Amino acid sequence: MESGNGTNGMNDESNGALVSGYRGWQHSSTARKSMVSKTNNHGGQHGMTLSTKAKKEIKCYRCKQTGHYKSQCTAEVSNNKRNERKQTNAFSTVFLSGKFNNQEWYVDSGASVHLTPNKQWLTNVSYEKEGQTIIVADKTKVPIACSGDIKISTIVNDCSFDVDIKNVYCIPKLTTNLLSVSQLINKGNNVVFTTNACEIYNKKCTLVAYALLKNGVYKLQLQENMSAAAIISGELWHRRLGHINSECLNKMQNAVDGLTLKEKVDITKSTCTICCEGKQARLPFTHVGKRSTEVLYIIHTDICGPMECESIGGSKYFILFVDDFSRMTAIYFLKNKNDALNSFREYKVLVENQTNKKIRIIRSDNGREFCNAEFNDYLKKMGIVHQTTCPYTPEQNGLCERMNRTLVEKARCMLFDAQLSKMFWAEATNTAVYLHNRTGLSILQGKTPYEMWHSVKPDISHLRVFGSMVMVHIAKEKRQKWDKKAKKGILVGYVDGSKGYRVYDPVKNVITTSRDVIVVEKENTTIAVTEKENVNETSKGTDQPSSVGDDTLTSHEKSTNDSDSEYAPSEYEDVEESLQETVTIKREFETENNLIDMVSVVNKMSVFKKLEI
Repeated sequence: MESGNGTNGMNDESNGALVSGYRGWQHSSTARKSMVSKTNNHGGQHGMTLSTKAKKEIKCYRCKQTGHYKSQCTAEVSNNKRNERKQTNAFSTVFLSGKFNNQEWYVDSGASVHLTPNKQWLTNVSYEKEGQTIIVADKTKVPIACSGDIKISTIVNDCSFDVDIKNVYCIPKLTTNLLSVSQLINKGNNVVFTTNACEIYNKKCTLVAYALLKNGVYKLQLQENMSAAAIISGELWHRRLGHINSECLNKMQNAVDGLTLKEKVDITKSTCTICCEGKQARLPFTHVGKRSTEVLYIIHTDICGPMECESIGGSKYFILFVDDFSRMTAIYFLKNKNDALNSFREYKVLVENQTNKKIRIIRSDNGREFCNAEFNDYLKKMGIVHQTTCPYTPEQNGLCERMNRTLVEKARCMLFDAQLSKMFWAEATNTAVYLHNRTGLSILQGKTPYEMWHSVKPDISHLRVFGSMVMVHIAKEKRQKWDKKAKKGILVGYVDGSKGYRVYDPVKNVITTSRDVIVVEKENTTIAVTEKENVNETSKGTDQPSSVGDDTLTSHEKSTNDSDSEYAPSEYEDVEESLQETVTIKREFETENNLIDMVSVVNKMSVFKKLEI
């Protein structure tokens, strides 16, 4: 009987082992229970030995170890607990609600990583984390789409800082952007919390970011008119840079700061009708001659005009001076061609003081504005060689001829895009020169004329689409208590030596400069402007010669600050409508004043809220 029991035990064990290899742990467990049952019934030592042997041959399909089943394996449970401890409280569930703006940033001490819902903002995108999850404070799991870097522009005490945020996780379900305090500290930054704010200092102990406490969260203070982190589309940069060609735009990422493209830009005349309208040509110019080896060795010059209408400052011509080595270009606006010598004198003093070099050769055509006794006597006195082209061969001065064409085409495209009058040709051309000096050129191995001249890369993060509507802040010295704090204008250029903007005021027909502006460039929101001949002559500005400074060689139409100029309201339909709206609001407020005298302080506050004062 004992032998029979032993035989039966062996058969059960053998069958169990075979079934285990075919079906899994369930049948192996049944065999084990059978063996234990037979051993307990007969008390045989041989039955216990068989059960132990069978257990040693069992192999876990999870950890690949012997002696236990998958249901008894603790390896996965331990790993899950470790991952859960790492990911728990990654951020608060409040940031999954819909009350936040996905354009804003918040400082979160509970977040273990930087987070954003905006995948389009990321650069250096990595999908290594795709499919992994982050556990929220309430144990909810949210998936990670990808990771990458983001650049934001913060503002502290009226100063802006460009801050690079590394290793940001993209969580599409998130409703806003979060800065992790622990990650900031791990990178060597210092984070200081006060009663109502959070201050972030970099490794050099410079305050680079500031967050205010509001409704229990710390909101980061960002630039109002600068796109903080979003990667601007290639099409928008194409328009910002005066409808630059795609090849140059793609190369400019390494030549300038403030330009980030998500993907390669491919814009042709067939996809941009503005380029087709403004740049269509028959045959290209060919390059003639060798390039000089240092700045100011050869200066190319040419005059373009007369234009069909005067500029706002009364000019009808412009003259260019192009450095052959760096391609740095300066522009001056002239009322007549006889002013060419005065412009060259001013240009010569300026660039020679900047570079500590002398102009050796000037190359021009045979126009009378260059080939006259006064001009030639001045060049001989200064020791400058005057090279002129042969009659009817403008190709010998091809550099300046091509530059004229490039700038006029760029300016024409910007005027068409902005739907502005031809009287803005000078502002558009001046802006075209400003953009050219900050555009990478193939002849310079992708570098910009600005870098070749100043030995530093230009920053173009402040560029906006020409002709965009802007809201200009009105200084408190120029307004009363209940006056508007901003007025509408048109972006028509940039200010040399700063990141300010040149703004046209259609009411006063003047151009002012300001840095306190909000630019609306997403749509064609240009204010309607009439032709120059319909404008009162007393509101004319004057042209100002080029001012190179530290940043550029471009000139601009002179800003006029007089506010006493009159205009005919009937000639400005949009302005007339705006004035009518102002009068209506003023009357409504005066009516409410009578009510305020009779109500309590609490009711006064409700009246102000109603009027949005």
